[in-house]
Amino acid sequence: RLLLNSKLVCSCNNEGEQRFIIQKKYLSRDANGNPYNELPTLTIGVNGKNTGILNDFAFIIGDLFPQQAAGLLEQIIKHQPKRTVAYLNLADIYYDALEKSIYLANGTHPHIKALYTKYMQLMKQQGKQNRIPMRVQHRTIH
Repeated sequence: RLLLNSKLVCSCNNEGEQRFIIQKKYLSRDANGNPYNELPTLTIGVNGKNTGILNDFAFIIGDLFPQQAAGLLEQIIKHQPKRTVAYLNLADIYYDALEKSIYLANGTHPHIKALYTKYMQLMKQQGKQNRIPMRVQHRTIH
């Protein structure tokens, strides 16, 4: 089999459950010799137990799938508002999208500064102000 392309599709239902569909197109054939696509599906519900791993997942997919990563991070923040690094990751995704002139339907760019500010506030509350990246301070000033 030869992988032709791959994309991630994400949707969210009313309960905040994320459904990720990784669409992969292969040059494959079924038993009758007809070409087909394989569409593995992964359904994830955001809860207090899995926000760490889902935050890491959103960080990893953020460059290639900013829309889906932003949606996932918004759900993580909704379920666990003190998840400090989620604010940083979401603000970085929006900032990068703005720099690349990518419009993200599930968020507006003006709240980038508010996300960075919230991240800094939470870091200071935890006594970690020395670990705040310089880019965060720079992006909240401008």
